[in-house]
Amino acid sequence: MTTMQRRLRNAYSPLLDPSATAFDAVHHETGRVSIEQLRRHLRAVYAADARLVRVLVRVADVDVGVSTRALVEQEAGTAGGIEAPVGAGERASQPGDSTRYRIVLFGCQGCAASAAQVFYDERRIPMCVEHGPMELIR
Repeated sequence: MTTMQRRLRNAYSPLLDPSATAFDAVHHETGRVSIEQLRRHLRAVYAADARLVRVLVRVADVDVGVSTRALVEQEAGTAGGIEAPVGAGERASQPGDSTRYRIVLFGCQGCAASAAQVFYDERRIPMCVEHGPMELIR
């Protein structure tokens, strides 16, 4: 596989079926297009012939992969999904372990009970079994 073929497959992967090898027709693009443009062009190809199920995508004389009618007709969707409430990404984290943890200590004012957490959230303050909510120490 050439570098160009790999790049094109990555760019158009949502429209390609990696398990498909056979195809019913070939769709040519003279140069690189956006994924949405390619989706529109492939929809037109499938609309023109109802018998087509799989189409080989060729961009600038490079065979990219085989697209299926089902993949092309799927809607692209939105990042986070449609059901995601506003602000759902506020607590998103980057991959890997954080190196900036700091222990947050809580203590009971009525006894010697204590608790440690790696975050502070007013909705989840540790509770003393006998005296209720603990106080923030540090």
